[in-house]
Amino acid sequence: MGEDASEERNLFARTREQTAAYVASDLGVVRVDLGPDRIGEFSLVERCSARGVAASDALITVATPDDVLLDRGDGFADAGFGAATAVGIDGETVYAGAPD
Repeated sequence: MGEDASEERNLFARTREQTAAYVASDLGVVRVDLGPDRIGEFSLVERCSARGVAASDALITVATPDDVLLDRGDGFADAGFGAATAVGIDGETVYAGAPD
């Protein structure tokens, strides 16, 4: 199964349209590649204590106990908001909910 499974994953990645989904967890932000009928690869893209995550084509936002993290394709950076429990994106606007 090893060799065939690797070939199948590569074929899946090349021939099917994929959507990236981001999941918040205590370990950090996990990227999951989704196809029409199966889950592809997944990876930890940022190690943090993520409380919430929102993503658009150009931006990923993460709520953490310390700050809101933003990634515009060049890595995650603090937004200067402070602690947040939830985040959202509407166009170019980022929304964050503070714990209080």
